[in-house]
Amino acid sequence: MKFLAKTKDDISRAAIDCFSFTHIILGFFGYFVLDSISYTILGTSNTPISLILLISFSIIWELFENFVLLQFGIKFASRKDSVLNSVMDVIFFFGGGMVVMLSFYLDLSQFLLFILIFFPSTILTSFFYFYYLK
Repeated sequence: MKFLAKTKDDISRAAIDCFSFTHIILGFFGYFVLDSISYTILGTSNTPISLILLISFSIIWELFENFVLLQFGIKFASRKDSVLNSVMDVIFFFGGGMVVMLSFYLDLSQFLLFILIFFPSTILTSFFYFYYLK
């Protein structure tokens, strides 16, 4: 099993592929939403609960992606992710959640600057990685 996808045929089979980076963004938004809900309901940010919910959500997403989207033909190359790829996608989700959790400690101007750098660089990394695969 390959660790890093080097061809388009490796996508979903290797541990890390060009779509792994989009899971960072999903984790970023997922944690932000879950922590906001936690803050609204409990009146305080509850990091452990938000992280557990994020991991649960990412596992549910991987199941949805590999069964439901696959049946509708929406999944890339119409193939399931390997188990290692799904595990790495969950880790990338978690990484995105950790990024937003740590970014809460920045002041507003630093946070906005971080967002202006983080999102485009993550999207461009995924795009160029896919583009340059053979």
